[in-house]
Amino acid sequence: MNRHLAEMDGMNVKNTIFIIGATNRPDIIDSALLRPGRLDQLIYIPLPDEDSCHQIFKACLRKSPTSKDVDIRALAKYTQGFSGADITKICQRACKYAIRVNIEKVSFLYRNIFLLIRLNPG
Repeated sequence: MNRHLAEMDGMNVKNTIFIIGATNRPDIIDSALLRPGRLDQLIYIPLPDEDSCHQIFKACLRKSPTSKDVDIRALAKYTQGFSGADITKICQRACKYAIRVNIEKVSFLYRNIFLLIRLNPG
């Protein structure tokens, strides 16, 4: 960390360098990073709302064979408070589970995805 801070302090205004940091835990950012001239502007991006969760599920499952019982709207409702990364992880785990259970006919089942949501609270 000290090396990065020293390198940030060594940059001059003539260089066009942008440093962008991202975290889902802004409460534990080292205060030394937030001094003027370092990462001095914070932009809060909230967790996705229900409609955004729906869009994330659609994107993650777009190319995956899903059974007719998969209700993406219901999944989005149950994942309030989850991050996009959480939802992506659930979809990836559901894919691995579907392959493990039935390699001949890989299909995402609603009950399997819902179980993974319950095991991975946001």
